Amino acid sequence: QQMSKGITGARRRKGTIIRRGVDLIPASCDNWRSFCRGRDVESPPSPAAAAVAAAAATAEPPGVGVGVGIGMGVEDRSHAPVLAAADATLARVRACMQSKKAKNVELLTVVDALCRAIGGLRVTSCKSAKDRTAMSVTLEQFVILERAHGVANRAQFVLDRFRADGTRRRNVQKNTGSKQYAFNSLQWRTLPSLFRPPDGTFGEGER
Repeated sequence: QQMSKGITGARRRKGTIIRRGVDLIPASCDNWRSFCRGRDVESPPSPAAAAVAAAAATAEPPGVGVGVGIGMGVEDRSHAPVLAAADATLARVRACMQSKKAKNVELLTVVDALCRAIGGLRVTSCKSAKDRTAMSVTLEQFVILERAHGVANRAQFVLDRFRADGTRRRNVQKNTGSKQYAFNSLQWRTLPSLFRPPDGTFGEGER
């Protein structure tokens, strides 16, 4: 019973931290929008940047839904495509926070999309910065690849290759001396499906 209370308390604290962080996002977006409107119209964002921002607002990672977009009265026409994309992505962040889904991976992907839409900087890291971080980073890599090249029909294959053959396993080896992600079979089953490493890359295995 004490263990159960401890787990519940930890989940509540984690939820509080996430909500506080998300609550800061709208103000940051407002500051960014004001900055865009104040910029010289002779240096609008490039068509490529606008296209990336629009794709970030509409693209869906595998198995992840899209929230409903909202308008915020964009005034600066030179930055309108990027601003509109950021608004739509912000709406998806809000939809994620209202969802009752446990371990909602979509929140990570839409915050990534929002940061990219406004040219922001973010850091991905779990406690050890090697296992869950590797799953998150490789998912982000896949989403970027999907936006550029449309590989959704090979999602699991691409994710498995990133996680089995990419630099994430080298990072694990440099930290622990082993190429294996530190998940046991029970932990693997409790991970969201998009965060599961392929067979042979976790638990006891290659050293």
